[in-house]
Parts: sequence; C-alpha cells; structure tokens
Amino acid sequence: MTISGGGLDPRAFYDSLDSIDAVARLIDPPQHESQTLEYKAAAKPFDDGARADIAKAVCAMANSSGGVIIYGVNTARDDRTKPSGFSGFDVRNVELFDQTVATRIQKPIIGLARKVLPARDPQVLVAYIPKSLHSPHQDTVACRYFHRSGSVSRPMQHDLVELHFGRRLGPALNLVVQPRTSITEFSGDPPISNDLDLRLSITNQGQRIGRYVQVVLIFPPKADVPRLSATSGGWADIDHLYQGAQVRQFTENTGVFHPGLQTNILDVRLAVARPFWDSGSGKPLLTATIVADEMEPRSSIMLLRS
Repeated sequence: MTISGGGLDPRAFYDSLDSIDAVARLIDPPQHESQTLEYKAAAKPFDDGARADIAKAVCAMANSSGGVIIYGVNTARDDRTKPSGFSGFDVRNVELFDQTVATRIQKPIIGLARKVLPARDPQVLVAYIPKSLHSPHQDTVACRYFHRSGSVSRPMQHDLVELHFGRRLGPALNLVVQPRTSITEFSGDPPISNDLDLRLSITNQGQRIGRYVQVVLIFPPKADVPRLSATSGGWADIDHLYQGAQVRQFTENTGVFHPGLQTNILDVRLAVARPFWDSGSGKPLLTATIVADEMEPRSSIMLLRS
C-alpha cells in the first residue's frame, strides 16, 4: 500500500487495471505518462534496444517512486506522454519481458508483478514496479543506474547513487494496516456503518533500528467518518494543523523498532457514513506518513474498498 509521486498509489492503480476496458479508459480520455506511469508499444518481439529500454524503465521506477508500465499502447507523435491507442501485442514479449527483468537487473526487485490482459488473448502487458527498499538497481548490461524524473527515465549521477547506497544501511519503516472486522451493514438516520476495527503495525525492513518515530494518520472529515477512536495505544489529535480532515499523530520517542520485526502500535475503531461508502472504492480511508531518525518520510494509503 505504498503511495508516492503526486498521490498515485502504484499498487492500487495496478490492481485497478483488471480488464482491457480499464486500460482503454486510460487512452480515452487520455491519462498522460507521469512519474509513476509509462506506456510502451509492443507489436513486435522485443529486440535488444527494447530490452535495454525495459531494464532502464524498470530500474528507474524501482529507484524512484515505483510505478506501472503498460506494454501494448502507443503514444502520440506530437506528445510522447499522451496515449494514442493500442499498438498490438506479440505474445512472445511476455517471456522476453520476464527474461530481461531476471537477467539484466541487479539486485532483483522484490514485489515486482506483471499480468496480461485479457488473459487468454493478450493485448497488453501491465507491469507493477514497487518503490524498492533495496535501491539502487542497475542495468547490468549498460552498467548504469537510472531514476525517474517526471515522465522520463534518466541516468543517476554519482551523488544520487551514493545516497541510495547509504539508505540501505538505515531503517525502512512501513505501516501495515490489518482489518479485524468488516463493514457489513448500516443503521440509523443518517445511516452509519457498523464498527470497522483496524490494527496498525510498523515493520522495519531496513538494516538499522528505527527510533524517534512519528506516524501522522489522516482520516476523512467527520461527516464521512463520524466515529473514530483508538481502542489500544495512544495518539494525539492534531486536527487544528489540517483543514477538512481528522488527523491523529502517534509518537514513539523512547522505544525502538528492530529490523525484521513487526510491532503493533494502535488499534483503531471507526464507522463510515453511507454516502461516503457509496461514493466509490477509490477513495482513501486512511493516508499515513511515517517519519523517523535517519530515514526519509514514507507514506502509505488504505482505500475505502479495495
């Protein structure tokens, strides 16, 4: 559930592309390429140049905010960020993509996923590249590191490569949200859901302990989430620092979060209003940011309905 790059959650976006019609809706009206989205033609089998481009694009996204690459979509000649239509798709490119990722990228990217749509008659290959905890990743044939700059994959300068290697030695804290109940009914006037219980935990996938940790939790306004409380653990109400949201802050300045472990920090109970529930699955129920010593802030999102 990691989110970055202008509010787009790459994993949730990847999961939402569950049919060829979903991809078509990116073409008309056009959703332009961005920090976390790229289109590539794939009508012909990937040659050496195309395979080099795969390694470059995948490394760049893993070394940056993560993202989604859709193979099988052309871009406009007058605007290379604008999708213009399906390019056609050679099914041999599925194996060629897998081979390229497996043999040309070092270290392997944990969590990378791909799918073809439709499954029985592929027209596109959709690849999800997570923001890597083990960057920088290198194209071993080109012997270069890449990062994402806007909608372009660019070579990384020495100081940026050095910074990425330094991050490997620090903590890498992520928020894990585990629903313990589910929303099944609404009652009252206005109608409000039964209680939804969430357990919030922090995992440390880095190499060093995490300390001086703050977690900012942003929930929708009270009209959308009329009941909100911490049933276990403590947080501070910081609504006054934000507009149009309910915001809580968890702080841990004495304990530490050890590498490889998951630590429960809060149990949260909330209920949602029926209009908010009916408004769509793509809305965030929780947006969180973790700040810790010797670590860049890390953000995550939980959608109202996945």
